[in-house]
Amino acid sequence: MGVRQNVDAALDRSYPHRLREDRALFLQMRGMRLGADPDGQAAMLRMRAQLDMSADLTGIRHPALILAGRHDGDRPPEHLVEITSRIHGATF
Repeated sequence: MGVRQNVDAALDRSYPHRLREDRALFLQMRGMRLGADPDGQAAMLRMRAQLDMSADLTGIRHPALILAGRHDGDRPPEHLVEITSRIHGATF
């Protein structure tokens, strides 16, 4: 399977068409995704599949500003609002 088969669908979520006005910049990002080390990508995805930071988030005791991009399909604002609610005193 690999990165190549899924790169365009992934970029549609994280780098939507409305933000691709600079074609050269978009192609550079696409090239970086395609050039990623497959073993490193696989390791990162395995780690993310098992990642639970719930306890870590509730333990944060420093000011935190959580930012979201309205066009980011991978990390939509509603998901980050939920994360913000787990960090004491965080601002969204």
